[in-house]
Formats: sequence, structure tokens, C-alpha cells
Amino acid sequence: MNCEKSINALRAIAAAELRPSVEKILAAFNEAQVERAGAGMSRIQIMQRMIDDLIAEQTHVLKQDQIELESLARDPDRCASLGHRLQSKMEVLERRLLNLSALESRLIRAEQPYPAKAA
Repeated sequence: MNCEKSINALRAIAAAELRPSVEKILAAFNEAQVERAGAGMSRIQIMQRMIDDLIAEQTHVLKQDQIELESLARDPDRCASLGHRLQSKMEVLERRLLNLSALESRLIRAEQPYPAKAA
């Protein structure tokens, strides 16, 4: 008996036996890949719609702001009033910053260890 012929015959038998199983595994894998790709595309489309909606909303807000600023620019009294309100708010913020700065320096001093006293 020829050993080489026997090995080749066994390979052919093994390949014929395994081919249907391997083909099923590959088909299942390909199907899963197609499903994953479809799900991914759906998520991307949802994100794209969300981004489009957000852009449209922001565009609307910016257009409204533009209209308001243009009407404000034509009314010197409103400009002056707005300037005073903004100045007042800035002064309040400055006082708050000063208070926070003072609190921060006190906290830093409180965290520093006290020097040991000589006995």
C-alpha cells in the first residue's frame, strides 16, 4: 500500500466531511457581519439626523439673535440701557471674584502647617 496515496485519500475524505460545516460557519459569519454593518449604518443615520436637527436649531437661534442685535443697533436708547445692565453685571462679577480670591487665600493659609513651637 502506498502511504502517500493513503494520506491524500484521507485528506480528500476529511475535506469532503468538513466542507459543509465550514461553509455553514462562513455563511453564519457573513450574515452576522451584514447585520452588524446594517445596525452600524442605522446608528450613523440616527446620529446624522440628530446633528442636522441640532444645526437647524442653532441656525434658527443665531438668526433670531441677529435680528435682535440689528434692531438693538438701530436704537441708541436700548444700546445705552443694555450697556448699563452689562456694566452692572460686570461689577457684580468683579466683587464675586474678589470675594472668591479672598476665600481662596484663606483656605491656602489654613492648609499650611503651623511651625512647631520651641519648648
